[in-house]
Formats: sequence, structure tokens, C-alpha cells
Amino acid sequence: EATASANNGTITISRNEFRITDNKENFLACTIGHELSHIFNFDTYENSRKVSNESQKLNDEERKELLAVYRRESEKTADIVGQNMVVRAGYNPNSCIDQMEFLMKTHVVRKLTKLDTHPPFQERINALNDALISQNQARIEKQIKTKLKWKYDRRVNMLKFIPIKKETN
Repeated sequence: EATASANNGTITISRNEFRITDNKENFLACTIGHELSHIFNFDTYENSRKVSNESQKLNDEERKELLAVYRRESEKTADIVGQNMVVRAGYNPNSCIDQMEFLMKTHVVRKLTKLDTHPPFQERINALNDALISQNQARIEKQIKTKLKWKYDRRVNMLKFIPIKKETN
């Protein structure tokens, strides 16, 4: 399990996530890209703002359902943005799809309820596949790759990924 906080830009990844991914660096990259998307898009704030603007005549239960709809949409968007980051960083383009299929096999799959904050795995996999097709078409036109460096701080057990700026002539 991983969470992101837009308040301070922190991504927290549980030890269990590392155990489950079993040294699959590309799966970890997908998780980090997904959580970075939540931070960059201010998803928590934006979802709350949308519900606040649209829910004047809704009761508490209806507000919760509306928030869940926005959160599910944010999750699919974060999957797609994270997938794009992973591909641009040089990982296998199918990494995030493979990760989602792996998660679907290792988690209990249940029927979606109105208050679920994450879409079903198959819906997320379909969205990733569709986005990958679109991204591949765009990539054919223009090849872009984000260069990164990383730094590990053992004292606080933190791994930082830092984009390297391209020099312009």
C-alpha cells in the first residue's frame, strides 16, 4: 500500500509493498509515478472542492458517493500519468499493466460499491491499455525520455528521484 500527501509532497510506501513487489523495480516505479500524480494534481483538494461546489442540495450519503466517484476518476488518471512517467523513465511500457494484473491476482476482487475510492482492477487495466495505445502513437511522433538521478538517505530511509534538466544550446 502506498499513499501520497500533497500537503508536504510525501509519498509513504509500506514495507509490505516492497515485500509484495519482490524486487520488481518497475512495479515500484509505477507505484511512485501513481502517487506523484496525486501530488502534482492536488487530487485530495480538487476532489473536495468539486464536491463542495456541487453538493449544496445533497445529503451526507450523496456527498460521500459523489466524492467516491471523483476519487475513482482520480485513481484512473493517476494510473495513466504514472504509466507515462514510467515509460518516459525507460521502463518497459507494459510495466504498470503487469503490476495491475499482478495486484488483481493477489488481492480479493469484490463487487464495486458506491463508496469505493478505487475502480475495479479490470477497469484500471483497460484504461491503462487504452492510454498506452494513445501514448505509443504520440511517442512515434516524438521520442521523449526523462532523465533521473536518485539519492538514498539511509538515516531516514528515504529514496529521492530528481529530474535532470536538459541543457539548452
